[in-house]
Amino acid sequence: MVTKKLNLTRDQLTTFLVNQEQIRQFELLFSSINLVPVGSGGTGQTSYADGDLLIGDAPGLAKNKLTAGTGINVTNGPGTIALALTDTTVTPGSYTYSSLTVDAQGRLTSAASGVAPVTAVTGVAPISSTGGLTPAISLDDTAVTPGSYTFTNLTVDAKGRLTAAASGDPLAGGISVTITTAKLTPAGADGSMTFVNGILTAQTQAT
Repeated sequence: MVTKKLNLTRDQLTTFLVNQEQIRQFELLFSSINLVPVGSGGTGQTSYADGDLLIGDAPGLAKNKLTAGTGINVTNGPGTIALALTDTTVTPGSYTYSSLTVDAQGRLTSAASGVAPVTAVTGVAPISSTGGLTPAISLDDTAVTPGSYTFTNLTVDAKGRLTAAASGDPLAGGISVTITTAKLTPAGADGSMTFVNGILTAQTQAT
């Protein structure tokens, strides 16, 4: 004997019913059977809350909700699930020359504006700069000719630099030497001889 299954909808089945009593019994039957087994093509579930989903749980289905992971908000509503990023502690806005902290999800967790970088370096005399981000710094030249000087006359500025230098004449101001001669007697007086530029210009005899 071969058994065949006839798959009909509720509306299709009611066409075979001939009186109101059969229809009433039929409605009672369907109202008491709300759970269709998974093996018969059902979900295995009889009730749902907002955000419930059916997820494979071998050998059938399980009812569950989306779980919020790090940085994610899940909001369940009637027939809807809304996913959104959670807010961080960073104040929305624009930051310049910023200092930033980034979490494992690549989100900014802190941000602050920094100090503007140096874009040009200038010099104040006697310092010179070529400017820009990679300047060459140098000390300005003075009017002094590089070289060696003897018996010098020098001019020094407030920065301690020589601004003028010249060699001098060791005899320009004259050389004066006084030689003292010993007294001749215990009660006497010393004598002296004074030379200017090698010439005897004054003499006092010892006594």
